[in-house]
Amino acid sequence: MCGRYRIDRNDDEMKTLLRGVGEVGPEIFPTQPAPVVAAHGKSPRLMLWGFPRRDEQGVLFNAPAETAAEQQLFREALYERRAAVPTSGFFEWKDTGGSKKKDKYIFHDRPYGVLYLAGVYGTFYEKEYFAILTTVANDSVALYHSRMPVTLDADEVDEWLFGKEYAAFLGRVPKTVVGMLVCNDKENFPLNSK
Repeated sequence: MCGRYRIDRNDDEMKTLLRGVGEVGPEIFPTQPAPVVAAHGKSPRLMLWGFPRRDEQGVLFNAPAETAAEQQLFREALYERRAAVPTSGFFEWKDTGGSKKKDKYIFHDRPYGVLYLAGVYGTFYEKEYFAILTTVANDSVALYHSRMPVTLDADEVDEWLFGKEYAAFLGRVPKTVVGMLVCNDKENFPLNSK
């Protein structure tokens, strides 16, 4: 779940937020650098998506919100290094039944601008990495996947990053997000397919 998301640099709010961050996207995959708003600093900075596994066999790019506090890899980060990941939406795929090809859908918060995903971050091998917290999918996503990111409104970001009641975000049902079929990126995002 949430193995890819989008950053629309043509969106005015996103453009302002990411000023000076450097080139990323428009689609972000695990292990790629992406902008993250961290608890230690309000301006986004680039981090690599996915905590390195202890067995060095890949990365863990999602952390289950229900058990992150119990997992050694994520526990300290959840208490001390929370992050908000600015996106223009996240992708899920749905099996159409007949073919091997799955249909690609984007879930976004339009017309409300940036959709923030709750995350955690840490330093490994002298580089910063982040993971996105996931939870049980709400009704708008459940037809496509059983899990989804923990979402944040823009006015909730500070409380998530700095508040003492951050655990309340982990147990709630995420807000409704809008889903849209994506046939191909150039057709659906003509300005952002460069």
